[in-house]
Amino acid sequence: MRILNIIALMLLWVMAPGVQAGPDGDALSNCLVQSSTEADKLKLVKWMLTAMALHPAVAELAQVDAAVRATANQEMADLLANLLELRCLEPAKAALASEGPLALQASFAMLGQVAANELFSNPDVAAGLGSLTSFLDSAELERTLGIGGN
Repeated sequence: MRILNIIALMLLWVMAPGVQAGPDGDALSNCLVQSSTEADKLKLVKWMLTAMALHPAVAELAQVDAAVRATANQEMADLLANLLELRCLEPAKAALASEGPLALQASFAMLGQVAANELFSNPDVAAGLGSLTSFLDSAELERTLGIGGN
């Protein structure tokens, strides 16, 4: 049961910034990233989105059906088990033995960052992010910050 608690905490912290891993944790991070397919990374991003949609501040923007959330949870659980029990078993054992549960946290945070970066590199997502500039007064911002040709 202790490992389930560790995994649950690790999943809660999957995108936590600032977690540092040691050499075994780094090896686990590399294994997770290298052995995850594009489809795996999309499952991770979908799972994160279904969880984030529960926050009251964004609930009206991203309403996720309970069945969709359950599917995302099941797919993420299957992926997690596959990564830790098969694809990256030895690095996971070594990281847990030498660095403890924080190694899992840091390693999955790295995988989450890679997955999010791949999502943001999609041309449609990049264009959506770039549309923010149409709402900025760049000349005023440059004047205020003291940059530009002034």
